[in-house]
Amino acid sequence: GGRLHLVSGDSPPVHLGKPTIYLLIDRWSRYVVSAYMSLRPASYEEVRHVLLIAFTSRESRFSRLGVNVTDERWPVGRMPAVICPDRGSDFMSDSMEQSVVNDLRIDLTPLPPLCPDGKAIVERLIREIKRRMAASGIEGVYADRPMDPKTKRAARKAAAAATRTLADAYRLLIDIIVDHNNRPHRTLRRRRLLTNAGVRPTPRDAYLWGLKNIT
Repeated sequence: GGRLHLVSGDSPPVHLGKPTIYLLIDRWSRYVVSAYMSLRPASYEEVRHVLLIAFTSRESRFSRLGVNVTDERWPVGRMPAVICPDRGSDFMSDSMEQSVVNDLRIDLTPLPPLCPDGKAIVERLIREIKRRMAASGIEGVYADRPMDPKTKRAARKAAAAATRTLADAYRLLIDIIVDHNNRPHRTLRRRRLLTNAGVRPTPRDAYLWGLKNIT
């Protein structure tokens, strides 16, 4: 769940809610293959959009939102052999199994329960997205989960000054992701395969090199 409120452009504006952010990340390279944001309830239909975004041109998909991203800066992903989803109902449905396993021939290996290490890569990126969104100054963002009077006030203030379009939120999210994909990563610096091949330790370069030399 994104810590971001959205309102309509009506007068007076109508509070639309908080979007859900879906991420698809390559475990080996830490490359973010796809990101999708939606105000709809979590479901397999929403997960399908994540897969569509992963394997289609970024330019054609996001240009209508005014997002400045190219297929060079954020290369299109390839079909994975395995997806390791969380154990949410949207990932464990019969529709998910039919479309992913039977139709696309992708193995579905849900993360075991009570296994936070299995999600460490995703959780670190989520923390980074929340931190950078809060620091961006975009209206409607709040940093911390509303657990005490101070953080609850911050969440209410964000709702009152919510950003007015999903496109604004997408522009910020994709800027963060492109920066993540093109910035050196400490884990990748320790990959001897990359060092010996002279590959920059960025998720983007590691992912592209891995497609040609490992998969």
